[in-house]
Amino acid sequence: MSDVNLVRAAVFTLAKNLHLKPFKRITFKIDPFHHNAAEVRDTLFHLSSNRVRQTNVQCIVKTEVTKTPPSIEL
Repeated sequence: MSDVNLVRAAVFTLAKNLHLKPFKRITFKIDPFHHNAAEVRDTLFHLSSNRVRQTNVQCIVKTEVTKTPPSIEL
């Protein structure tokens, strides 16, 4: 198994245990052309899955496209 597949398997295992119970709002600020945007996009992808969203349906997940470095506000 390649290193990339090992990392993906580890991320998938961790993503299965994610939950949004302690959060009321999560804001992702992304500049799609920033060199570090991939990490925030991947996090947004995992937190947006139906299984994770069902752990707290009242949690607001908002995405803002800005010209600032990528960030996540909890």
